[in-house]
Amino acid sequence: MPVAESTPISALAGYVAPGVRGAVQPDGAGVILQERRFVALAQLVSPPADPTLKEICAVAGVAAMPPSGRAERGKHATLMWNGPGQWLAAFHERTDGFDALSAAARDSGTTVTDLGHARTIIRIAGRNALDVLLKGCPLDLESLGPDDCAATLLGHFNVQIHVLDSDCMDVYVFRSFGLALWEWLVDAALEYGVEIREAASE
Repeated sequence: MPVAESTPISALAGYVAPGVRGAVQPDGAGVILQERRFVALAQLVSPPADPTLKEICAVAGVAAMPPSGRAERGKHATLMWNGPGQWLAAFHERTDGFDALSAAARDSGTTVTDLGHARTIIRIAGRNALDVLLKGCPLDLESLGPDDCAATLLGHFNVQIHVLDSDCMDVYVFRSFGLALWEWLVDAALEYGVEIREAASE
């Protein structure tokens, strides 16, 4: 009798082959693409000034919940604003991240939803990373700085972009669109030369 697979499998598994493609210049590929894998993802929804948020900050290892359009990178997790009273928590440490958040929010007005592996996260870096994103994003990405974040469109995909640096961004997309977005990014990057790296964790 077939047994359900209990080990999470990336939406990109079997489709990503490391290497260099496209019009690579003498100084190397202008774009680097790599899947990022976090150990836990959760959505937080909270009323304003809920005292529980202090406990949630402690779980993530951040000083404070990020305000509108911002992200906070903490010891255990990155918290990203993604709407009024809403944050996405991406844990790079603490496999018990979701359970710890749920315990902190118990008996409060804050809700915590386990997203499991419902997102594909792609890091795009390099001197031409912004050029690639600007091909399909209506935002003025050039005006964003480190730890700015935004929910927007990239091509025809709904994504969340977290700016890590001027030439490095993480792009979050629904898992079911992960492969399609990856292929879109590779195609858009070919004119600059694109280096594809093995998936990595934070």
